Amino acid sequence: MRRLALIFAFLACFGFALAQGEKGENSAAAGQKKSHAHKAGGMADQGGTKEAVLDMEKKLRDAALKGDASVLQESLANDYHSISAVDGQAHTKDEGVENLKAGKVKYQNIDVSDEDVQVFGPTLAIAHGVADVKGTLNGQDFSGKFHFSRTWMKHNGKWQAIWFQTTKLP
Repeated sequence: MRRLALIFAFLACFGFALAQGEKGENSAAAGQKKSHAHKAGGMADQGGTKEAVLDMEKKLRDAALKGDASVLQESLANDYHSISAVDGQAHTKDEGVENLKAGKVKYQNIDVSDEDVQVFGPTLAIAHGVADVKGTLNGQDFSGKFHFSRTWMKHNGKWQAIWFQTTKLP
């Protein structure tokens, strides 16, 4: 059950990046999102932080779909933690990397909507959205829709995920 929970956490992690292909919004909607992020406590994007985080999300999603654990190993901070929608338990980087590496978790599809990145400075941002995922863990289906949020921190010039949480949607 713990591994299934971890999988749900990672599915949202990877799912967000798929949304990058859907971000072709009109400029008015994009302006509203930036305005909303500022009202919610975020800062205007300075220095391409939003784009950098969206790129990292895409790399994680692509890796999940390919079963490539090396991208997780590099993209998740050593003290990374996640809270799963399945069991409410905290999980570590090592658990996520091992599950993907061993093929215990497999993704067939990850579709993301309502994606956004709130920028809180040149080294801190939060990505969030809804991921509609199709996948299995140890051969058991865990497909569904999940809201996710991931906190990214830039350390030594490199973006790494430090926190991730999912919530299953009805």
